Amino acid sequence: MAAIYGLPVIGRLITSIPAVGNAAFFRYLPPSAEFSAAILAGLACQDMIQSGAQAIGRRPARTLLAGVLLASATAAAGLLIAARYYTEMPHPSHWFRNALCVAALTVLLLLLLSVARLPGRRRALAAGAVVAVEAVLMFVVPTTSNPPKGILIEDGVRFLQAHLGLQRFFSMGPVAPNYGAYYGIAGINHDDLPLPRSWVDYVAAHLDANVHHVAFDGKQRNSADGPSVEENLRANLAEYEKVGVRYVVTAAAGNPFRWTPREFRVDRPGGLPIPLSDGGTAVIGWNRPDLPQPIDGVGVLIGTYGGKSDGVLRASICADDMCADQVLDLAQATDNQFLPIKLDHPLPPPKDRLTVTLRKTGAYPVALWSFPSSSDSRMTLAVDGYTGPPHEVKINIDLAADGRGPSRVYDDRAMTIFELPDPAPYFSAEGCQLQAEARDRLVADCAAASILKRQELFLPGWTADVVGMPQQEVQPDGPLFQRISLPAGRSEVRFNYSPPYMPAGYALFLLGIGVLLWSLHPAGRPSFPLETGDSGPR
Repeated sequence: MAAIYGLPVIGRLITSIPAVGNAAFFRYLPPSAEFSAAILAGLACQDMIQSGAQAIGRRPARTLLAGVLLASATAAAGLLIAARYYTEMPHPSHWFRNALCVAALTVLLLLLLSVARLPGRRRALAAGAVVAVEAVLMFVVPTTSNPPKGILIEDGVRFLQAHLGLQRFFSMGPVAPNYGAYYGIAGINHDDLPLPRSWVDYVAAHLDANVHHVAFDGKQRNSADGPSVEENLRANLAEYEKVGVRYVVTAAAGNPFRWTPREFRVDRPGGLPIPLSDGGTAVIGWNRPDLPQPIDGVGVLIGTYGGKSDGVLRASICADDMCADQVLDLAQATDNQFLPIKLDHPLPPPKDRLTVTLRKTGAYPVALWSFPSSSDSRMTLAVDGYTGPPHEVKINIDLAADGRGPSRVYDDRAMTIFELPDPAPYFSAEGCQLQAEARDRLVADCAAASILKRQELFLPGWTADVVGMPQQEVQPDGPLFQRISLPAGRSEVRFNYSPPYMPAGYALFLLGIGVLLWSLHPAGRPSFPLETGDSGPR
């Protein structure tokens, strides 16, 4: 319970035990605590019946009354804490308020029953009825606020099923870890235990150094101050391709290849809309941008006055002395969002300065959302007609990966999918033509003896049958994958897996079945003596 609610001392001691701190106590432990409380409640009802059989009509024993008073005081203290929390909630829930009322009424009724002049059996039945009604109310009634139905959008999953083949995808949210197995699509995300040490170490070393080793879900961070998922994806894009990632799946309208300077990733107060009128020009300069990859486009945070802005915006993007121009229709712009300026060809990362020049043509102005410049700001802003204090605008950058950036191939209300340009194949063998039938079967035609590489996690227990060769054990290929030998000519290959020590496992399984069958026979059943007491036979 201390771990569930994060008590300062006891909770810290419990979660400091190695590996115990990784457990989601708040999610998985409440049923155990509730089960224990239910057992104790049953024993309490039994005590009421036994004490009532000995003293019908008298007040309950002092120990029972003391126990009820202590439990009531503990519950009252919890209710007071919960009530205080309720008053401090920014958006209080009526279900939270009603739950407090039901809890308070339940404690009051149990307290009254503990002092009532009732036979023990009636008192136990009444207490059990109160607790049962409370359980129904607290479990069933809140579910009435759930949506009666939902819309399951699986079109993106269907796209992956049709195009993924034997390669993999990396999800940043829409397809939760481990659900790829449900849909029959191979993903590299995981959120589970136990996990292969080789894979966990590889992820941290090559894909995402700031990942939580248990939850490689495309969202969680091991350190809030460390690199984001998007930063590590862009920096290690070639490594993702090496493990066969063909598609990157993000939330709808998301773009992990759009880079935002760290100073613009948080909400900043003091936003000021600076209008850019007909014929006006705005020049945004960014010194020492330190961009990691070439530029595919730039986004600028604008306001369209509720969609009234009209005309066109002529944009010129310059990386040092190299420039690219674009003309944007403001009728297609979205109010209070980044205006994307897509370039016809990538620009190299600027060494000294990135300059964005915007020229407005049209009667109704467009606003540049700006914010007061900090003392160490690297950005300059000059807008025709603006003479106020130094301000800067929020921008983001669409980055290309070495000039061959990922391409957006799918969009819907649930997800956006990007395709990486050069994912590694699942099967490869130098000098061979390969025809894959499934992940565990293929036909190879080799001009000479070769090595077949398979992008499947190596674990002891893998074997391969190659027509015309003895069965061979699969060997590790690097830190992760597999390889086997192929003969010259045409050969059929089939991979098989059997965990180590399975013969012993089968033997123990059969032994367990035998013990179970023996226990069902009358001669194998244990016998217990019949006990009697004040309340009758048990």
